Amino acid sequence: MSKIAVIILNWNGYDDTIECLNSLVQNDHTLFDIIVVDNGSEDDSVSKIQEWLIAEKYEFSIVQATDVPKTYGNIEPGQNGGQARSNSLVTTLVASKENLGFSAGNNLGIRYAFLRPYKSVFLLNNDTTLEPDTLGKIWNAMNLNPDWGACVPKIKYYDSPSTIWNAGGFLRPLGGRRYLYANEVDNQSYSGLRHITFATGCALAIRSEIVKEYGGLSEDFFFGEEDYEFSKRLFAKNVKMCAVLDAVVYHKVGISRAQLLDENTLAYDFTHHLNRLIHMKRYMSIFQWKIWRLGGLAYILFLLVVKKKVPLSRKLVRYFQELVRLSNRYSKVDKKLFLASKEILK
Repeated sequence: MSKIAVIILNWNGYDDTIECLNSLVQNDHTLFDIIVVDNGSEDDSVSKIQEWLIAEKYEFSIVQATDVPKTYGNIEPGQNGGQARSNSLVTTLVASKENLGFSAGNNLGIRYAFLRPYKSVFLLNNDTTLEPDTLGKIWNAMNLNPDWGACVPKIKYYDSPSTIWNAGGFLRPLGGRRYLYANEVDNQSYSGLRHITFATGCALAIRSEIVKEYGGLSEDFFFGEEDYEFSKRLFAKNVKMCAVLDAVVYHKVGISRAQLLDENTLAYDFTHHLNRLIHMKRYMSIFQWKIWRLGGLAYILFLLVVKKKVPLSRKLVRYFQELVRLSNRYSKVDKKLFLASKEILK
């Protein structure tokens, strides 16, 4: 199997990105190349990442987003990117002038990767670090299991490295998902391979042929929901997914959304719930969806008031009023609607 294209999305987070790169390059260079997508950073991320690459003596090229094909169709390997060299690390910095969102930013990196003959891409959050054998474990697992369309590693908390955040999980029939090994202390029994139906977008390896056939991440959601939507799409097409439990990634959970929403925790919940309410309209009639939404709103109330101890207030009433109004009105959560969440709950 050819090398994996590792795609790292950066937005105003060069410190995290450089830490991620420092851990990534400890892996076997013959197995992967790196594509860093700068998603319209407003700080000096691009220059800082370039400085790191120069200091570490890595050859790299800079590509403008406008020079990357806009669709997956009709991309021929070698069209602009040449051949992926087998014995050296190829590093590319793709620069966008605007923040495209999580899905569109990653899709930009995937489309650039398709200019070279990579058989797989590995979407990796910039607020992660890896064990030195993580890429090797993923490469081996996908090479030995050609019927898998995608896989995820075991993801642990960066600040609590003995505790598992998740290893993917399972879709639930009524619009939820259950993480595999969530918040469990890791031990030697959590190893090997596990079939999953939900793959988290934090660290997601996908075969290129799957993206070409079924599409990349949904750009209907500016941030969040993309991995859930992608998992449901692959599940509907009977595409197999797996957790590679011997491959380990550490994640600074929640940093990206906190950056976008200025650590407004209620807005954090609001955007997540709005994403899901709008997304689920695709799978039901309007009548069915409204009945389902009633149950969903009751569950959200339980989560906020009982689990998270959010006090009953006018702000909470408005929270539910806006969920109903916006989920009725919209069929996607674009950048404007996502960022408006900060203002809705003030």
